[in-house]
Amino acid sequence: MVMTRQLSRLSSSNGLPTTSPVGYTFVDENWVTHTISPPRAYTNKDGKRVPHSFISSCVWGPPPRMVIGPVKIAEKARCEDKVLWGSSSNVEDYNHKRQLLDKSRQSAKELLFASQGTFHPFPRLPPEIRQKIWRLAMMVATEVEIRCSGHTVHRGAGGCGTAWGTPRIFAATALLPPLMLVNHESHRAAARHYRRRFQGVHRGGGVLAAFPITLDLGADIAHLLREDDFDIVQKVILEFDDRGLGIEDNNCLRTILSARNMKEIEIRLWRSKNIGMRWLRCPYQSVQGAYMRLRRTNMDWVAPEIRFIILTQGNKDIAEVHYFSGGLLESMDVPEIETALLA
Repeated sequence: MVMTRQLSRLSSSNGLPTTSPVGYTFVDENWVTHTISPPRAYTNKDGKRVPHSFISSCVWGPPPRMVIGPVKIAEKARCEDKVLWGSSSNVEDYNHKRQLLDKSRQSAKELLFASQGTFHPFPRLPPEIRQKIWRLAMMVATEVEIRCSGHTVHRGAGGCGTAWGTPRIFAATALLPPLMLVNHESHRAAARHYRRRFQGVHRGGGVLAAFPITLDLGADIAHLLREDDFDIVQKVILEFDDRGLGIEDNNCLRTILSARNMKEIEIRLWRSKNIGMRWLRCPYQSVQGAYMRLRRTNMDWVAPEIRFIILTQGNKDIAEVHYFSGGLLESMDVPEIETALLA
């Protein structure tokens, strides 16, 4: 109910924003919705929910439902205020720190507005030209981040031995489109352009986004998204660490690779300092297998550019970039990849 009331200001019954925004003062507000992923162990048969197999009904059981409300700017401000109060020795110290913080934020905002500049004759332009400018402004890529926010129940010794469980809930985060907050004219233009994407099973939640989209997601939850979610995605960023480098779901990789508007795939591999470079062959083999299968089944398929970025945990300044696209994915085998990476 809380999520419904908060979303009702910007969306109508069909999920499209129709009314002008009310009560927003910042254009950098994070719009966060947590969505329930499909229960993969069950299916609907003749209107009844039945398990796929006997093992799923005995081991896992029905996954519990969970709904987490959106995180708003006011909640973030309250958390920051608690931290500020905890770091203050008395009321006078708190008020002094609050004044300094408010002044620094106001100065940063004024500096930002001064650097951007203002085109004052814009309201006097013909409506047709203004509409064209709004459309050009909406061609900037929408950045969407999706992360896992819940797993199945942890199973200890004696069960199936699963350490963390299966990813079950994901959170989609995106900045609210700035054109929704400029004026009524830009709001009407944006309402016709943006749609709710990356929604849940029952078409709940989601974020306002439109083509082109830059999607940043954890590799462990890529299989939770629908195929049509990738139709308007132009760039995908997959995050891996050395605890989950086995990309076993090649169907998910083929879905990402075969998306009709996909131009670039960036795979970020975070490794610990005590982990060697040879562990890269596991994700590379998975990507290569999905690539080769798509190439064999569809000769007209245009492959996106694939880039591996190796990052060392604890030192974000050190990054090694390796490009594998086109013929490299077809010809290079694992020993050659290791030789290239260790060179």
